[in-house]
Amino acid sequence: MDSKKRKQRSIKAIPFGGNYLRLSPKELAVVLPLTLIVVFWIMPAIYRAWEKWDFGDNFRLSYNLRDDYWSYQQWCDYACQNYPVVFIGDSVIWGMYTDNEHTLPAHYNRLKEENIAANLGIDGLHPVALENLVRDFGGAIKDKKVYLYFNALWMNDPKFDLSAMPQKDESGEFETISVMHPRLAPQFDSTLYCYNEPLKKRIANTMERNIPFFSLANHLRSVWFSNQTYPEWMLDNPDRMPWAAVERKVNAIETEHINRDTPWNKPRPFKVSYNWVMPYQSRQWEAFINTWKILKERGNEVVILLGAFNTHLLDDDSLSDYEDMMDYIMDDLDELDAEYIVMEELPSECYADASHPLDPGYEIMAEQIIDEE
Repeated sequence: MDSKKRKQRSIKAIPFGGNYLRLSPKELAVVLPLTLIVVFWIMPAIYRAWEKWDFGDNFRLSYNLRDDYWSYQQWCDYACQNYPVVFIGDSVIWGMYTDNEHTLPAHYNRLKEENIAANLGIDGLHPVALENLVRDFGGAIKDKKVYLYFNALWMNDPKFDLSAMPQKDESGEFETISVMHPRLAPQFDSTLYCYNEPLKKRIANTMERNIPFFSLANHLRSVWFSNQTYPEWMLDNPDRMPWAAVERKVNAIETEHINRDTPWNKPRPFKVSYNWVMPYQSRQWEAFINTWKILKERGNEVVILLGAFNTHLLDDDSLSDYEDMMDYIMDDLDELDAEYIVMEELPSECYADASHPLDPGYEIMAEQIIDEE
């Protein structure tokens, strides 16, 4: 009996020891946060310093990287360190039907006879996405001259405006609406009825916008892993190690888009009807004003460009509603004491579609902006 008790006491005296590394609760409380900080914040900062970029004159982010917000942030940081003027907006600023030397910022630079303006446009950047891009990835935009472009196209229909209530289709299921740049949408806003991503994806999107590690992970997938997940890439490349695919220098220069000559009305003109959303009902306009406020709070001189929309293609009712909408918009801006330029309507042959100018149109717009300065 005594021998058995001694054996039990000896067993109890041995501390728990099944692991190679043992941490007390106090030690764990210190080590775990430090590990998370190193992985989620310090390692991305080291990678950012290691990575090399080629940002030349009249640079714009590659079309293929329009969803890579890590790359956008690096370009934004560089641009705000090296250029006193930045142009912000969607594909109209980016230059959908032009090459790098004929976008609106490029024409502005040429007329100024010096490279003082940077192109921070991205394709498909509707105002709701723009607001969160500027807030989460555009922190470097401070104390700059900012030309903030407003494209009325985003308010041409309640669905495009993201203010539409969900409707059921013939099968009784709610219709889905494609949201451009969904990772920049408000992830947990119950009033954004058209946004129906699963919870897991919403959480992942939120982490990407707030924790650099996840933004970096998406960047690596976009640039080096063909937008595949790591398991998918490894299955397709069984003879390669993942880290061997990653290079130090990133080529993010747009090379595919070129100048287009054909205007919207060739081979023949046509008319369209839009269901315009008035500013006091518009989610996109609310987000646009929020973006303006964020930029103003950072000490920027913000000039809003009320875009040269192609009204040549609007039918009579749509044109009348468009003019009413623009009147409301200017009233809102006057009430906010916001600085803005009403861009002149371009000649019909200077438009590629409803909102994108061709090269000659961009030159006219650049001339007007400089005349208004």
